[in-house]
Amino acid sequence: MNTDGTYNLTEMTGSPRYMAPEVANGQPYSATCDSYSFAVLLWEMLACKRPYELYTPKTLRSKVYNGAHKRPVINEKWPVPIKLLLKRCWAQNLQERNNMEEVYHILRKECVRCRDGDASGLEHTRRRSTYVFRPAKGASKSKRLMLTH
Repeated sequence: MNTDGTYNLTEMTGSPRYMAPEVANGQPYSATCDSYSFAVLLWEMLACKRPYELYTPKTLRSKVYNGAHKRPVINEKWPVPIKLLLKRCWAQNLQERNNMEEVYHILRKECVRCRDGDASGLEHTRRRSTYVFRPAKGASKSKRLMLTH
């Protein structure tokens, strides 16, 4: 661990479009690289679009990881806490990013707000469902798997 709380770890680890710039550039990084990746994934879920869809690896390096530090366009209709969360989590300076515990609390608060203050059912300690693939009875080999809940 470095004195600033970062680590000298492997570069280019993960999927390039979700990768924090410091990871892509082989610079020291911290757990906030996960906040960056989560924010890009959250944007993808909200926008129903793939981030940086037309970007090549070279374009990602020159426009996202370096240079202009482009980020996906945030829809102005999204709630303010979500827009702020995205901007904060994919900040260029990794020290300015929310950690994942902060992300959890912000998203939980937003869920409660969307439910008119109802927080019931949000606290749980075990998984709510598990999907298991099992062979279907009498199915041909190519159609043997079925989803059970």
